[in-house]
Amino acid sequence: MSKIRVERHNHYKNWLLEETLPESPYPAEAAMVKRLRSKPSKLFWPYPFPYTENDDYHYHLAFLVEAVELLPLKIDLSFDAVWRAFESFYKNHVIAPKDFKLGQEAPDLAAKIDSQAEYGVFLDDLLKDIPVQSCEFLVERILAQWQLPNSDYQLIWNRLNNPPNRHINVTDLLTRMAAKYSAPSLTIGDQRKAAMLLRLALLGAEVELSRTKVKLPRAERISFLINALLYTFRNDRFHGNMQPPFKSSLGTLQTYAHAQYCFIFGHFLFLFSTTQSKPPFADHQLLAANGSQNLTAFRDLYGSHLMA
Repeated sequence: MSKIRVERHNHYKNWLLEETLPESPYPAEAAMVKRLRSKPSKLFWPYPFPYTENDDYHYHLAFLVEAVELLPLKIDLSFDAVWRAFESFYKNHVIAPKDFKLGQEAPDLAAKIDSQAEYGVFLDDLLKDIPVQSCEFLVERILAQWQLPNSDYQLIWNRLNNPPNRHINVTDLLTRMAAKYSAPSLTIGDQRKAAMLLRLALLGAEVELSRTKVKLPRAERISFLINALLYTFRNDRFHGNMQPPFKSSLGTLQTYAHAQYCFIFGHFLFLFSTTQSKPPFADHQLLAANGSQNLTAFRDLYGSHLMA
């Protein structure tokens, strides 16, 4: 038994949030530090992996170690680390020898997740807890760039339609929203209204647009968020398409809520992938419990800021 392997395993599994955090001149970081001081939080619950000497386990565990080391102030980079673990594991141990193309894989992945009875409560809570900030992010990247060439809209739309007919309710909703809010020429007020309407649809509520009622199936909502929210946020960081969000003068605590939501979602996707491998490294029931723990910590930390 390698000492380094044991320490790596314990590093992730026994991670605890530091009690003291440095002061920061940046508004988002300062807000996060203030929030954690006034409202102490567990912030994140690692998954309780049993120890194994398996090489694949330790290869991917290194990404999770990196992720927790970056918590809490660099949680966008924590998300990037768990996303890389997810992509690597899914590509090499779930769909091998196929190439990983997210648009093609997300609908089936979402359907598998949705069909697992143990995740019912967790998935409903995950969708219910999406921050308004994340919905504003989606509106900005889809409706505010509607049908513009070489835009985020085009990249997202291509993923949603390749393969075709796997997001028919989502694309119908977005098309009707584009007409309602005169996309891409949305006012700031319309962007906010569109984000609230999109959030309502992502919760699973029936919404009415152009005298037509639209209700999104849960699997389709999951696949849409993987394709449009997580992958776009990941690409922004990977390709340098955005300023590091917590070093901006415009950053707020809500900026952290958006990044932490993506992190929780990405961490779950990686762990779910490990339930599909041989041998599996995670258990469905334990994973559902772990996901619920992380959502509870998320809600407790941000409270009403999730709707701000």
